[in-house]
Formats: sequence, structure tokens, C-alpha cells
Amino acid sequence: MTLFIREKPAVFRSTQPNVELSSSFQFLRDYSRRNCLSNTRICLHAADSSDLQVMLIYHSSIHSVRIHNHPAKDEVLTIYSGSCTFKDYGLQGKPVHSPVSSVLIPGNTILIPALLWHSLVIHEDLCFMETSRGPFTPNSTQLF
Repeated sequence: MTLFIREKPAVFRSTQPNVELSSSFQFLRDYSRRNCLSNTRICLHAADSSDLQVMLIYHSSIHSVRIHNHPAKDEVLTIYSGSCTFKDYGLQGKPVHSPVSSVLIPGNTILIPALLWHSLVIHEDLCFMETSRGPFTPNSTQLF
């Protein structure tokens, strides 16, 4: 049985309503390494038009997350393995030293409000779950 269908080179969609996290993240790590990709994801939601967007995401240690925001939605990140530093750039896109600019490790969850400019600095291969409101559109993310 196929658990994931590839939609784009780095994007898969789950064919099952529930998945086992450890093996799903291992699938992303292995696939990324075999295909020289620094980031991949599995969408657990049925479609980009779904009201709730849930993704399992893998970023390799060399992946760079550009400064960005989400104009119309909050997002929640829950770290499964690896570590990163969450960088808060405020609403103006300028570095802010705040309690939410911190190292995230397995078990940590962070709520990122809509419009907050932010990025992640990856320290080691990172696996996390991202949850946000849908639908996903080309305007869901703005790059700084």
C-alpha cells in the first residue's frame, strides 16, 4: 500500500488519515538524502483547499529558511527531532530580541502569529510538524 503520493519533487500527500510519525520522518530524511534535497514535506491534509493544513516537514542541516511571514494565518510548529533557532523579526522585518527568539528542541512547540516576520536557523537535521489555517494559496507566504 502506498502511504504517500508525490505531488512535486519535494512535496508528498498522505493517502491515509493517520500516519506514524517516526517512520514518516524517516521516509522524508531518506528521500531527501537520496535526491539531494534540503527540505521535503508530507501534507496530511486532503488538499490545498482544506481549512486545516498539517504538514510533516524535514529540513537538512544545510537548509536555509528565508525571512518570511504569513499575512492571514497563525502557524504552530512542534519539533520532533533536531534543533533550530527561531528568529523573530517583528512586524517590521527587523531583528528583535524577544522571549520567542530561542533555540527549539524536540518536544518544543511555538505559536507564530500572523504577520510576524520570522525564520529558522537549522543547527542539525530538523523534523517538525507545522499546523495552520487553510486554504493554502500562492499568497499564503510573503518573503522578505
